[in-house]
Amino acid sequence: MMMWPMPDDDRFFGWQQPQRGAGNPDVRLAYDVAQRLVTDERIGRQRIVLEVQHGVVLLTGSVDTPDTRELAGAVAREVPGVRDVSNALHTVEGRTDEFESIVATLADESPARPPTPSLLTPLLLLSILFIVVTAATALLGR
Repeated sequence: MMMWPMPDDDRFFGWQQPQRGAGNPDVRLAYDVAQRLVTDERIGRQRIVLEVQHGVVLLTGSVDTPDTRELAGAVAREVPGVRDVSNALHTVEGRTDEFESIVATLADESPARPPTPSLLTPLLLLSILFIVVTAATALLGR
């Protein structure tokens, strides 16, 4: 009878599990860089994706201004253990302003008017009345 291998059985698969947590310096470095980027008030609310391979930090995603792009790269370079930074962030200028203008427009719109009576309302009332009269006639006619 053949036994199914356990997921961590390295002898069967012929490869080793990647190091996790504190044993992998890239994981620790990614945590440190992410912590610095998030806690910086000028960068914290940007859409930045961070990867680290052999001490090289890759920044991708989008930021509001070119200055924020440069600042994110500089903050990542300051973290101890970073060997190099590849700053592939792109800028989407006016993203925040456009969003805020849409929200302001929606907030300023007057509330919707109540629906005006249409032909549907009297027809609906007549059909309900017809159903009630028919049911009453059927009950009383018995």
